[in-house]
Amino acid sequence: MKKILFLMLCLCSLTASATCSKGVVYCPRDWLGNLIDDHDCERDWMKNFLVGASMGYSDLQGSLRQQIAFGGLPDAYTSNIVRDYSDSGFIMGLLVGYQGIRDKWLMGVELNGDWNQIDTNHPYAFVDAPEVAGWNAMVRYERDLLAGLSARVGYFLAYNFMPYARLGAEVSRDQLETVFAPNPAVIPGRTTLDARIWVYRFLLGLGVEISTACRPLTVRVEYNYHSKGKTIETNGAIIDGVLNPVLNSNMQPTEQSASLALVWNFI
Repeated sequence: MKKILFLMLCLCSLTASATCSKGVVYCPRDWLGNLIDDHDCERDWMKNFLVGASMGYSDLQGSLRQQIAFGGLPDAYTSNIVRDYSDSGFIMGLLVGYQGIRDKWLMGVELNGDWNQIDTNHPYAFVDAPEVAGWNAMVRYERDLLAGLSARVGYFLAYNFMPYARLGAEVSRDQLETVFAPNPAVIPGRTTLDARIWVYRFLLGLGVEISTACRPLTVRVEYNYHSKGKTIETNGAIIDGVLNPVLNSNMQPTEQSASLALVWNFI
């Protein structure tokens, strides 16, 4: 990813003398060098393809809900445990898109692929409700690769400064892993529960895009909210011949992210 960002900067420097020296003439222009106050601009859409690379930071939050029911005890001894869950990490991604500009308005559609470093183990300990045993446990929610499709609408407040909004959807294959280890003097054995499913979510974003000295290259700063998707759930049991605890864990987290992107416009 760092190599891609570096190559984009090198490409900009190599083409700067031919592309960036034209500057702003006749009337204000957008970062593509196109007129935005001219009558022709009000009539015709100016369109282009684009590619980009991004880096940022993401925070995932949700409630971990767990249940322990004992096969050898009445239902009244069932334990329901709710814990706050939070994890964060760096994100990197690539994007491609197509956009049009008319009368200071920009409309476009983009496809992105991002990689998350969100996969930390979270150990904890608890005692079940009937106080049958103490438990050591571990949970990990992992979200690696995701793909998204979104629409973007922006408005030029100045020829080189454009706030924009984003709305779209994304999909990823998320994994929930939990480990349960009761006090071996009471319940011998331990178990690892694991589930991996496709999760679809909505995406809402706000950002600004700024032109650089090299006209085709722009810089974006963006915040995104990633909604809840399908609940991911694990189930299992520890068969000890007496208490036989039946275990369940589930999560439905949200995610917030902030990123910085370099975008190359093909003009």
